[in-house]
Amino acid sequence: MKTQIFTCLLFLCGAFAFGTLQGQTLNESLGTGAGTSISSGDFNVFIGDSAGTSTSSGSENTFVGEQAGFSTTSGSENVFIGQDAGHSNTTGSDNVYIGQLAGYNSTNIDNVFIGTEAGYSNTSGGDNVFIGEEAGYSNTEGFDNVFIGEDA
Repeated sequence: MKTQIFTCLLFLCGAFAFGTLQGQTLNESLGTGAGTSISSGDFNVFIGDSAGTSTSSGSENTFVGEQAGFSTTSGSENVFIGQDAGHSNTTGSDNVYIGQLAGYNSTNIDNVFIGTEAGYSNTSGGDNVFIGEEAGYSNTEGFDNVFIGEDA
């Protein structure tokens, strides 16, 4: 029993000394309110006022732009670049939204939206690729779509 307690204490002391039991690691933020809720997520980058402000446990996200990824709480492996890109995403993961308001209302997984307001109305659709200004703007729940071109 003494050996088990000693081993446990040794592990805990070593873990704290080397930082392996920290709540979160290697998160970077720049901007007023950026990444302010992070508690257990790791390897996130938040750049811009209120970028990723709601993210608490999401990991490996990159949010660049004012309010990019604003509502994301636990979504992971997302890249949102542009003002309000991925604004309403909460738990969606593996998304790429590039452009002002791209994927603004989207909350699902595996989408690629590139262009101003591309995928704007998408709420629960997944596995979509929308490229162009307002491409897939009105798609709300569709899956496995490819729209290319302005207003496609």
